[in-house]
Amino acid sequence: MIDRPLGRLEEMLRLRDGRLIDSSVINVVLREWPSVWQHRFIQRRYDLVEGQLVYETPPRRDELERLRCVLEEKVGCGMRFELRVLDRIDDEGLKFHAFLCRIEEDNRDLTIDCG
Repeated sequence: MIDRPLGRLEEMLRLRDGRLIDSSVINVVLREWPSVWQHRFIQRRYDLVEGQLVYETPPRRDELERLRCVLEEKVGCGMRFELRVLDRIDDEGLKFHAFLCRIEEDNRDLTIDCG
């Protein structure tokens, strides 16, 4: 039997303890938000992901807050999401990636307890 494919390493959320979470959990959540036309999530720290969202029409503040709460609940492990609404997401002339890991290694003072 063939197991289900795993995401590419660069498409994984990284936890301080070395564990990885498939970023596709974000896509599953966004299926419930059809008004989001485009998105990019950038992991800035082991406990922080920045979400850049382009909406069909600007969302209400409570809708954005609800999305943030659902993302944090589904991903778990103390991961926080900061969501920003943009007019468009620039692909910088490269292949568009919906998830990027930009963790700076000097964030060693952060700890995450998933227990």
